[in-house]
Amino acid sequence: MKPTKHNVNELYARAYHHHSKGDLGMAMKKYLEIIQYFPAHLGCLHNVARLHMATNNTHEARDYLTRIIGINRQDHEAFLYRADCLRIEHACELALADCHASIEIRDTALAHNTLALIYRDQGQFDRAHDEWEQCLVLAPDDRARWAVNMGQSLLTQRDYDRGFKLYEGRRHAGIMQVRSQVRDHEPWLGQTPCANRRIIMHSEQGVGDTIQMLRYARVFKDQGAAWVGVVVQPELALLAQGVPGVDQVVAEEATWPLWDLHLSLMSAPRAARTLFQTIPWQGAYIPSTPTSLDTRPASIGFVWSGAQRVFHEEMWMRPPRSRDIPQAQMLSFIQDIHARWPDIRLVSLQAGRPVPEVPGLEQPSLTDWVATRDIVDSLDLVITVDTAVAHLAGAMARPVWLLNRKATDWRWHLDLATSPWYPSMQIFRQTAFNDWQPVLDQVLAQLETLNRG
Repeated sequence: MKPTKHNVNELYARAYHHHSKGDLGMAMKKYLEIIQYFPAHLGCLHNVARLHMATNNTHEARDYLTRIIGINRQDHEAFLYRADCLRIEHACELALADCHASIEIRDTALAHNTLALIYRDQGQFDRAHDEWEQCLVLAPDDRARWAVNMGQSLLTQRDYDRGFKLYEGRRHAGIMQVRSQVRDHEPWLGQTPCANRRIIMHSEQGVGDTIQMLRYARVFKDQGAAWVGVVVQPELALLAQGVPGVDQVVAEEATWPLWDLHLSLMSAPRAARTLFQTIPWQGAYIPSTPTSLDTRPASIGFVWSGAQRVFHEEMWMRPPRSRDIPQAQMLSFIQDIHARWPDIRLVSLQAGRPVPEVPGLEQPSLTDWVATRDIVDSLDLVITVDTAVAHLAGAMARPVWLLNRKATDWRWHLDLATSPWYPSMQIFRQTAFNDWQPVLDQVLAQLETLNRG
């Protein structure tokens, strides 16, 4: 149906219905059909921008937001959303300017939150915390939102006591999956002894997060828990078998056994009262062949990109996508290694995207996480960006080199060359946003050193 001034509102309502149901492709198609005939339709322009943001197409989103601002210079949301796009792209000065422009039009907590995230990414934590305090003034009913972001900031700075306490706000902020089995039961956060109780820990976030926190099964068993069950993503059900302290593995959506206490896996550090100085490590908790990287590696595995995700549209929780290394750049790096040391076995551990054939690079079939574990166990070294494979190799106590973005995730902190979460890990850090070449140069220099040895 061709959009006209008589039916445009009806067509917009239909497009928005697709949007609200999560049918993003159809929603985009319908919005664009309206924009073709009504190029100044602000509702469509806004929603197309949001759809591009939800799929991390920030450049396209900015184009639409700039069009909106050209039509209406008083649209505070357009300035704010464009600021968030620029923040994700690490164009910090431009992002700050758009944030302040949004605040001049309308002073909102979301705008101050975006300011806080920009300052956090720049390492200006005091200024970031001041902005989150302003969020509390402007929107006290949403304090859980601001608490989560401030908690992650404190965790990054190694303040685990306050950080994990604030991080619990995600339950009330609507960003934590509350499972139907526990909807009417408050989580156990260590407020009472767990001795002789049955504890069930359930997955909440990504595969890597689950792998990282499985170690707490043994912690709670050592505290006297009678039984510990873990609810994990279906693809991890086999991998989690045999983790010390785990009595039963339950795949998500399966029937749960009887339990006394429940908690999210991401709440386990809070329940165990973990501090930076007391991160639990009792050796590999995913079975592997013990090894170290004291000599030249004969085999290396690589991961350069994380899983592709569609993010929730609320910008205050959107993570930067800058953890990924461009594939062409990484494949060139691998070819360089192959040219220098042609007898080293090079293996792609990259899943979820097509990889062109590269001389010397094996591309095994990664059918599941058990297969990935077995391949990792056959390697001397894993070199990876911040993905679940980094957690897997670390949990196996296999040598792993983490190529870490400048806007670091909280668990890798700011200035450490190693990780207290995974003692077999070495961290190579960006010093400038989006600039991976110095990091790859450091890795190459380290390989040179090992090969000389």
